[in-house]
Amino acid sequence: MVDPIHVPSTRNLVSTAGLRGVAHHVVEDGLRDRGQWITPAALPNGVRVLVATVPLETAKALLADPRLSKDSADLTAALRAQGVAEEEVNGMFAPSVLMSNPPTHGRLRGLISTAFAPRRVRALRSRVERIAAELVAALPVDEPVDLMDRLASPLPLIVISELLGLPRSDHDRLRAWTDALMAESPDVSPQATRDMTAYMAEAIEHKRRHPDDGLLSALVQVGVDGDRLTPEELLGNAFILVVAGHETTANAIGNALALLLAADAAGWREVVAHPEEIPRVVDEALRVDNGVRNAPHRVATEDFDVLGATVRAGELVLINIGAANRDPAVHGADAALFRPARATAAQHISFGHGVHYCLGAQLARLEVNTVLRELSTRHPRARLAVQAPRRRDSSIMNPYAALPVVLPS
Repeated sequence: MVDPIHVPSTRNLVSTAGLRGVAHHVVEDGLRDRGQWITPAALPNGVRVLVATVPLETAKALLADPRLSKDSADLTAALRAQGVAEEEVNGMFAPSVLMSNPPTHGRLRGLISTAFAPRRVRALRSRVERIAAELVAALPVDEPVDLMDRLASPLPLIVISELLGLPRSDHDRLRAWTDALMAESPDVSPQATRDMTAYMAEAIEHKRRHPDDGLLSALVQVGVDGDRLTPEELLGNAFILVVAGHETTANAIGNALALLLAADAAGWREVVAHPEEIPRVVDEALRVDNGVRNAPHRVATEDFDVLGATVRAGELVLINIGAANRDPAVHGADAALFRPARATAAQHISFGHGVHYCLGAQLARLEVNTVLRELSTRHPRARLAVQAPRRRDSSIMNPYAALPVVLPS
Protein backbone atom coordinates (compact mmCIF):
# COMPACT_ATOMS: atom_id res chain seq x y z
CA MET A 1 0.00 0.00 0.00
CA VAL A 2 1.35 3.44 -0.90
CA ASP A 3 1.86 6.24 1.59
CA PRO A 4 -1.38 8.08 2.41
CA ILE A 5 -2.42 11.12 0.45
CA HIS A 6 -5.03 13.65 1.52
CA VAL A 7 -8.08 13.98 -0.70
CA PRO A 8 -10.35 16.52 1.02
CA SER A 9 -9.54 19.36 -1.34
CA THR A 10 -8.00 20.15 -4.68
CA ARG A 11 -5.27 22.11 -2.95
CA ASN A 12 -4.20 19.35 -0.57
CA LEU A 13 -4.46 16.53 -3.05
CA VAL A 14 -2.51 18.41 -5.70
CA SER A 15 0.27 19.60 -3.39
CA THR A 16 0.69 16.19 -1.76
CA ALA A 17 0.92 14.55 -5.17
CA GLY A 18 3.53 17.08 -6.29
CA LEU A 19 1.38 18.52 -9.07
CA ARG A 20 0.89 22.26 -8.75
CA GLY A 21 -1.99 23.94 -10.53
CA VAL A 22 -3.58 20.68 -11.69
CA ALA A 23 -7.25 19.91 -11.04
CA HIS A 24 -7.99 17.03 -8.68
CA HIS A 25 -9.50 14.91 -11.47
CA VAL A 26 -6.09 14.81 -13.17
CA VAL A 27 -4.58 13.25 -10.05
CA GLU A 28 -7.47 10.83 -9.52
CA ASP A 29 -7.47 9.76 -13.16
CA GLY A 30 -3.73 9.33 -12.87
CA LEU A 31 -4.14 6.94 -9.94
CA ARG A 32 -6.59 4.90 -12.02
CA ASP A 33 -4.36 4.89 -15.10
CA ARG A 34 -1.37 3.73 -13.03
CA GLY A 35 -3.40 0.86 -11.61
CA GLN A 36 -3.33 2.35 -8.11
CA TRP A 37 -6.83 1.15 -7.40
CA ILE A 38 -7.00 1.70 -3.62
CA THR A 39 -5.38 4.69 -1.90
CA PRO A 40 -5.45 5.43 1.84
CA ALA A 41 -6.47 8.99 2.64
CA ALA A 42 -7.48 11.24 5.52
CA LEU A 43 -10.60 13.43 5.63
CA PRO A 44 -10.60 16.89 7.25
CA ASN A 45 -12.00 15.49 10.49
CA GLY A 46 -9.18 12.94 10.67
CA VAL A 47 -11.24 9.94 9.55
CA ARG A 48 -9.13 7.43 7.64
CA VAL A 49 -10.66 6.09 4.43
CA LEU A 50 -9.68 4.17 1.33
CA VAL A 51 -10.37 5.88 -2.00
CA ALA A 52 -11.16 3.55 -4.91
CA THR A 53 -10.06 5.03 -8.24
CA VAL A 54 -11.11 2.12 -10.43
CA PRO A 55 -12.48 1.57 -13.95
CA LEU A 56 -16.19 2.03 -14.59
CA GLU A 57 -17.26 -1.62 -14.44
CA THR A 58 -15.31 -2.20 -11.22
CA ALA A 59 -16.88 0.91 -9.68
CA LYS A 60 -20.33 -0.41 -10.56
CA ALA A 61 -19.48 -3.71 -8.93
CA LEU A 62 -18.28 -1.96 -5.76
CA LEU A 63 -21.38 0.24 -5.57
CA ALA A 64 -23.52 -2.91 -5.65
CA ASP A 65 -21.26 -5.12 -3.50
CA PRO A 66 -23.02 -6.31 -0.30
CA ARG A 67 -19.63 -6.59 1.41
CA LEU A 68 -19.54 -2.77 1.43
CA SER A 69 -22.24 -1.89 3.93
CA LYS A 70 -24.28 1.31 3.89
CA ASP A 71 -26.04 0.42 7.14
CA SER A 72 -26.25 3.29 9.60
CA ALA A 73 -25.22 1.15 12.58
CA ASP A 74 -22.21 -0.30 10.73
CA LEU A 75 -21.05 3.13 9.60
CA THR A 76 -21.60 4.68 13.01
CA ALA A 77 -19.55 1.93 14.66
CA ALA A 78 -16.71 2.37 12.16
CA LEU A 79 -16.65 6.13 12.67
CA ARG A 80 -16.76 5.91 16.44
CA ALA A 81 -13.95 3.36 16.34
CA GLN A 82 -11.86 6.14 14.80
CA GLY A 83 -12.81 8.56 17.57
CA VAL A 84 -15.48 10.56 15.75
CA ALA A 85 -17.73 12.28 18.29
CA GLU A 86 -21.37 11.17 18.49
CA GLU A 87 -22.61 14.64 17.50
CA GLU A 88 -20.70 14.39 14.20
CA VAL A 89 -22.25 11.01 13.41
CA ASN A 90 -25.87 12.13 13.90
CA GLY A 91 -27.84 13.52 10.98
CA MET A 92 -25.90 12.45 7.90
CA PHE A 93 -25.38 8.92 9.25
CA ALA A 94 -28.78 8.44 10.87
CA PRO A 95 -30.91 5.55 9.54
CA SER A 96 -32.23 6.57 6.12
CA VAL A 97 -32.81 5.34 2.59
CA LEU A 98 -29.17 6.29 1.89
CA MET A 99 -27.74 4.79 5.07
CA SER A 100 -29.30 1.32 4.97
CA ASN A 101 -28.89 -2.12 3.42
CA PRO A 102 -31.57 -4.46 2.05
CA PRO A 103 -34.14 -5.37 3.24
CA THR A 104 -34.45 -2.18 5.33
CA HIS A 105 -33.42 -0.13 2.32
CA GLY A 106 -36.29 -1.52 0.24
CA ARG A 107 -38.77 -0.77 3.02
CA LEU A 108 -37.65 2.87 3.25
CA ARG A 109 -37.33 3.38 -0.49
CA GLY A 110 -40.85 2.06 -1.04
CA LEU A 111 -42.52 5.11 0.46
CA ILE A 112 -40.05 7.80 -0.50
CA SER A 113 -39.82 6.70 -4.13
CA THR A 114 -43.45 7.65 -4.73
CA ALA A 115 -42.47 11.31 -4.44
CA PHE A 116 -39.93 10.86 -7.24
CA ALA A 117 -41.94 8.59 -9.55
CA PRO A 118 -41.86 9.61 -13.24
CA ARG A 119 -45.46 10.88 -13.15
CA ARG A 120 -44.71 13.05 -10.10
CA VAL A 121 -41.59 14.47 -11.74
CA ARG A 122 -43.57 15.25 -14.90
CA ALA A 123 -46.13 17.03 -12.75
CA LEU A 124 -43.33 19.11 -11.22
CA ARG A 125 -42.00 20.23 -14.61
CA SER A 126 -44.11 23.39 -14.86
CA ARG A 127 -43.23 24.41 -11.30
CA VAL A 128 -39.51 23.88 -11.90
CA GLU A 129 -39.77 25.91 -15.12
CA ARG A 130 -41.52 28.78 -13.32
CA ILE A 131 -38.93 28.88 -10.53
CA ALA A 132 -36.07 28.83 -13.04
CA ALA A 133 -37.69 31.58 -15.09
CA GLU A 134 -38.13 33.76 -12.00
CA LEU A 135 -34.53 33.26 -10.90
CA VAL A 136 -33.11 33.95 -14.36
CA ALA A 137 -35.31 37.03 -14.82
CA ALA A 138 -33.94 38.47 -11.57
CA LEU A 139 -30.28 38.19 -12.63
CA PRO A 140 -28.46 41.49 -13.24
CA VAL A 141 -27.02 42.14 -16.70
CA ASP A 142 -23.76 43.70 -17.90
CA GLU A 143 -21.98 43.02 -14.61
CA PRO A 144 -20.54 39.91 -12.95
CA VAL A 145 -23.13 37.76 -11.19
CA ASP A 146 -22.43 34.58 -9.22
CA LEU A 147 -24.62 31.91 -10.81
CA MET A 148 -23.91 29.47 -7.96
CA ASP A 149 -25.37 31.94 -5.47
CA ARG A 150 -28.21 33.29 -7.59
CA LEU A 151 -29.31 30.28 -9.68
CA ALA A 152 -27.61 26.90 -9.26
CA SER A 153 -28.09 26.70 -5.47
CA PRO A 154 -31.51 28.36 -5.03
CA LEU A 155 -33.38 26.33 -7.66
CA PRO A 156 -32.92 22.82 -6.21
CA LEU A 157 -33.28 24.12 -2.65
CA ILE A 158 -36.63 25.74 -3.48
CA VAL A 159 -37.81 22.58 -5.26
CA ILE A 160 -36.85 20.11 -2.52
CA SER A 161 -38.19 22.41 0.20
CA GLU A 162 -41.55 22.73 -1.56
CA LEU A 163 -41.61 18.97 -2.11
CA LEU A 164 -41.04 18.35 1.59
CA GLY A 165 -43.32 21.18 2.71
CA LEU A 166 -40.64 23.35 4.34
CA PRO A 167 -41.17 27.14 4.33
CA ARG A 168 -39.24 29.31 1.90
CA SER A 169 -38.30 31.58 4.78
CA ASP A 170 -36.00 28.82 6.06
CA HIS A 171 -33.98 28.47 2.84
CA ASP A 172 -31.04 30.59 3.96
CA ARG A 173 -30.60 28.52 7.09
CA LEU A 174 -30.88 25.21 5.25
CA ARG A 175 -28.37 26.32 2.66
CA ALA A 176 -25.89 27.50 5.28
CA TRP A 177 -26.15 24.20 7.15
CA THR A 178 -25.65 22.05 4.05
CA ASP A 179 -22.65 24.17 3.03
CA ALA A 180 -21.13 23.67 6.48
CA LEU A 181 -21.80 19.93 6.41
CA MET A 182 -20.12 19.56 3.02
CA ALA A 183 -17.07 21.45 4.31
CA GLU A 184 -16.43 18.45 6.63
CA SER A 185 -14.63 20.79 9.00
CA PRO A 186 -14.48 20.01 12.71
CA ASP A 187 -14.84 23.75 13.27
CA VAL A 188 -18.25 24.16 11.60
CA SER A 189 -19.74 20.76 10.65
CA PRO A 190 -20.66 19.52 14.16
CA GLN A 191 -22.60 22.70 14.95
CA ALA A 192 -24.36 22.55 11.58
CA THR A 193 -25.31 18.93 12.31
CA ARG A 194 -26.75 19.89 15.71
CA ASP A 195 -28.66 22.86 14.32
CA MET A 196 -30.09 21.03 11.34
CA THR A 197 -31.01 17.98 13.42
CA ALA A 198 -32.91 20.20 15.87
CA TYR A 199 -34.63 22.01 13.00
CA MET A 200 -35.72 18.74 11.34
CA ALA A 201 -36.97 17.30 14.62
CA GLU A 202 -39.08 20.41 15.17
CA ALA A 203 -40.38 20.30 11.57
CA ILE A 204 -41.35 16.64 11.95
CA GLU A 205 -43.24 17.36 15.14
CA HIS A 206 -45.02 20.29 13.47
CA LYS A 207 -46.09 18.07 10.55
CA ARG A 208 -47.35 15.50 13.04
CA ARG A 209 -49.68 18.10 14.55
CA HIS A 210 -50.45 19.98 11.33
CA PRO A 211 -50.17 17.62 8.36
CA ASP A 212 -50.17 18.97 4.80
CA ASP A 213 -49.62 17.63 1.28
CA GLY A 214 -45.81 17.66 1.48
CA LEU A 215 -43.54 14.64 1.52
CA LEU A 216 -42.44 15.24 5.12
CA SER A 217 -46.06 14.94 6.28
CA ALA A 218 -46.37 11.74 4.26
CA LEU A 219 -43.30 10.31 5.97
CA VAL A 220 -44.76 11.19 9.36
CA GLN A 221 -48.31 10.00 8.71
CA VAL A 222 -48.00 7.03 6.39
CA GLY A 223 -46.63 3.60 7.19
CA VAL A 224 -44.33 1.51 5.00
CA ASP A 225 -45.50 -2.05 4.39
CA GLY A 226 -47.73 -1.78 7.44
CA ASP A 227 -45.05 -0.22 9.64
CA ARG A 228 -44.46 3.40 10.49
CA LEU A 229 -41.05 4.91 10.24
CA THR A 230 -39.21 5.11 13.55
CA PRO A 231 -38.31 8.57 14.92
CA GLU A 232 -34.70 7.93 13.92
CA GLU A 233 -35.72 6.95 10.38
CA LEU A 234 -37.93 10.02 10.04
CA LEU A 235 -35.12 12.30 11.08
CA GLY A 236 -32.49 10.56 8.95
CA ASN A 237 -34.58 10.61 5.79
CA ALA A 238 -35.62 14.25 6.22
CA PHE A 239 -31.98 15.20 6.76
CA ILE A 240 -30.70 13.30 3.71
CA LEU A 241 -33.48 14.47 1.40
CA VAL A 242 -32.63 18.13 2.05
CA VAL A 243 -28.86 17.69 1.72
CA ALA A 244 -28.87 15.34 -1.27
CA GLY A 245 -31.83 17.02 -2.96
CA HIS A 246 -30.12 20.40 -2.85
CA GLU A 247 -26.34 20.10 -2.79
CA THR A 248 -25.76 17.49 -5.49
CA THR A 249 -28.05 19.15 -8.04
CA ALA A 250 -26.65 22.61 -7.35
CA ASN A 251 -23.17 21.27 -8.08
CA ALA A 252 -24.37 19.55 -11.26
CA ILE A 253 -25.91 22.80 -12.52
CA GLY A 254 -22.80 24.83 -11.72
CA ASN A 255 -20.43 22.31 -13.29
CA ALA A 256 -22.50 22.07 -16.49
CA LEU A 257 -22.58 25.86 -16.82
CA ALA A 258 -18.83 26.14 -16.23
CA LEU A 259 -18.06 23.51 -18.87
CA LEU A 260 -20.28 25.17 -21.46
CA LEU A 261 -18.99 28.67 -20.77
CA ALA A 262 -15.32 27.69 -20.60
CA ALA A 263 -12.70 28.96 -23.05
CA ASP A 264 -14.51 30.90 -25.78
CA ALA A 265 -17.97 29.64 -24.74
CA ALA A 266 -18.23 27.46 -27.86
CA GLY A 267 -20.27 24.93 -25.91
CA TRP A 268 -22.71 27.63 -24.85
CA ARG A 269 -23.17 28.77 -28.43
CA GLU A 270 -23.94 25.19 -29.44
CA VAL A 271 -26.63 24.95 -26.76
CA VAL A 272 -28.11 28.25 -27.91
CA ALA A 273 -28.18 27.05 -31.52
CA HIS A 274 -29.38 23.51 -30.76
CA PRO A 275 -31.47 23.43 -27.56
CA GLU A 276 -32.79 20.00 -28.53
CA GLU A 277 -29.32 18.65 -27.69
CA ILE A 278 -29.44 19.81 -24.07
CA PRO A 279 -30.28 16.34 -22.60
CA ARG A 280 -27.18 14.86 -24.27
CA VAL A 281 -25.09 17.84 -23.14
CA VAL A 282 -26.27 17.31 -19.56
CA ASP A 283 -25.24 13.65 -19.62
CA GLU A 284 -21.77 14.56 -20.89
CA ALA A 285 -21.43 17.25 -18.21
CA LEU A 286 -22.53 14.78 -15.52
CA ARG A 287 -20.01 12.28 -16.84
CA VAL A 288 -16.95 14.46 -17.16
CA ASP A 289 -17.43 16.73 -14.11
CA ASN A 290 -20.08 15.29 -11.84
CA GLY A 291 -21.40 17.21 -8.84
CA VAL A 292 -20.34 14.36 -6.52
CA ARG A 293 -16.63 13.63 -6.29
CA ASN A 294 -16.72 10.43 -4.23
CA ALA A 295 -19.66 8.16 -3.45
CA PRO A 296 -20.01 8.55 0.34
CA HIS A 297 -18.86 6.22 3.05
CA ARG A 298 -19.22 2.48 2.88
CA VAL A 299 -17.70 0.08 5.41
CA ALA A 300 -16.24 -3.32 4.55
CA THR A 301 -17.89 -6.17 6.44
CA GLU A 302 -15.16 -8.66 5.48
CA ASP A 303 -11.76 -8.76 3.81
CA PHE A 304 -11.84 -8.81 0.00
CA ASP A 305 -9.70 -7.88 -2.99
CA VAL A 306 -10.24 -5.14 -5.56
CA LEU A 307 -8.18 -5.82 -8.68
CA GLY A 308 -5.46 -7.29 -6.49
CA ALA A 309 -5.61 -4.63 -3.75
CA THR A 310 -6.94 -5.68 -0.34
CA VAL A 311 -9.74 -4.01 1.59
CA ARG A 312 -9.93 -5.09 5.23
CA ALA A 313 -13.06 -5.58 7.32
CA GLY A 314 -13.94 -2.37 9.17
CA GLU A 315 -12.24 -0.04 6.68
CA LEU A 316 -14.23 2.88 5.27
CA VAL A 317 -14.31 3.15 1.47
CA LEU A 318 -15.08 6.08 -0.84
CA ILE A 319 -15.63 5.20 -4.50
CA ASN A 320 -14.32 7.93 -6.79
CA ILE A 321 -17.03 8.78 -9.30
CA GLY A 322 -14.94 10.90 -11.64
CA ALA A 323 -12.17 8.37 -12.28
CA ALA A 324 -14.80 5.76 -13.18
CA ASN A 325 -16.81 8.16 -15.37
CA ARG A 326 -13.69 9.16 -17.29
CA ASP A 327 -12.59 5.58 -17.96
CA PRO A 328 -10.73 5.65 -21.32
CA ALA A 329 -11.60 2.01 -21.93
CA VAL A 330 -15.26 3.10 -22.17
CA HIS A 331 -15.03 6.65 -23.53
CA GLY A 332 -11.77 6.65 -25.50
CA ALA A 333 -8.43 8.38 -25.11
CA ASP A 334 -10.10 11.79 -24.75
CA ALA A 335 -12.37 10.61 -21.90
CA ALA A 336 -11.31 13.51 -19.65
CA LEU A 337 -12.46 16.09 -22.19
CA PHE A 338 -15.96 17.58 -22.45
CA ARG A 339 -17.40 16.49 -25.79
CA PRO A 340 -21.16 17.24 -25.93
CA ALA A 341 -21.64 14.99 -28.97
CA ARG A 342 -19.95 11.98 -27.32
CA ALA A 343 -21.87 8.79 -28.17
CA THR A 344 -21.03 7.17 -24.81
CA ALA A 345 -22.01 10.19 -22.68
CA ALA A 346 -24.81 8.35 -20.86
CA GLN A 347 -22.44 5.62 -19.62
CA HIS A 348 -21.66 7.02 -16.18
CA ILE A 349 -22.37 6.44 -12.50
CA SER A 350 -23.08 10.03 -11.53
CA PHE A 351 -26.37 8.93 -9.95
CA GLY A 352 -24.90 5.77 -8.45
CA HIS A 353 -25.58 2.17 -9.34
CA GLY A 354 -27.49 -0.75 -7.89
CA VAL A 355 -30.06 -0.48 -5.10
CA HIS A 356 -28.73 2.93 -4.07
CA TYR A 357 -29.23 4.50 -7.49
CA CYS A 358 -30.34 8.06 -6.80
CA LEU A 359 -34.06 8.40 -6.10
CA GLY A 360 -34.04 11.95 -7.38
CA ALA A 361 -32.12 11.32 -10.63
CA GLN A 362 -35.03 12.28 -12.90
CA LEU A 363 -35.78 15.39 -10.88
CA ALA A 364 -32.11 16.41 -10.94
CA ARG A 365 -31.95 15.95 -14.71
CA LEU A 366 -35.10 18.04 -15.08
CA GLU A 367 -33.59 20.86 -13.02
CA VAL A 368 -30.26 20.92 -14.87
CA ASN A 369 -31.99 20.75 -18.28
CA THR A 370 -34.39 23.53 -17.30
CA VAL A 371 -31.63 25.89 -16.14
CA LEU A 372 -29.63 25.41 -19.33
CA ARG A 373 -32.67 25.94 -21.53
CA GLU A 374 -33.94 29.01 -19.64
CA LEU A 375 -30.58 30.74 -19.28
CA SER A 376 -29.44 30.04 -22.87
CA THR A 377 -32.75 31.36 -24.22
CA ARG A 378 -32.58 34.62 -22.24
CA HIS A 379 -28.81 35.12 -22.34
CA PRO A 380 -27.31 33.60 -25.50
CA ARG A 381 -24.12 35.69 -25.15
CA ALA A 382 -23.32 34.71 -21.55
CA ARG A 383 -19.63 34.41 -20.71
CA LEU A 384 -17.46 33.64 -17.71
CA ALA A 385 -16.26 36.70 -15.82
CA VAL A 386 -13.08 34.92 -14.65
CA GLN A 387 -10.78 32.51 -16.43
CA ALA A 388 -10.77 29.82 -13.73
CA PRO A 389 -13.71 29.78 -11.28
CA ARG A 390 -12.72 28.74 -7.77
CA ARG A 391 -13.69 25.33 -6.41
CA ARG A 392 -14.98 24.71 -2.90
CA ASP A 393 -13.05 22.17 -0.82
CA SER A 394 -14.83 18.86 -0.24
CA SER A 395 -13.90 15.19 -0.26
CA ILE A 396 -17.46 14.11 -1.16
CA MET A 397 -18.87 16.91 -3.30
CA ASN A 398 -17.37 18.55 -6.38
CA PRO A 399 -18.67 22.15 -6.28
CA TYR A 400 -17.65 25.58 -7.41
CA ALA A 401 -17.40 28.10 -4.59
CA ALA A 402 -18.58 30.75 -7.03
CA LEU A 403 -19.32 30.99 -10.73
CA PRO A 404 -18.99 34.65 -11.82
CA VAL A 405 -20.66 35.18 -15.21
CA VAL A 406 -21.49 38.25 -17.27
CA LEU A 407 -24.87 38.32 -18.99
CA PRO A 408 -24.73 40.98 -21.74
CA SER A 409 -27.95 42.93 -22.27
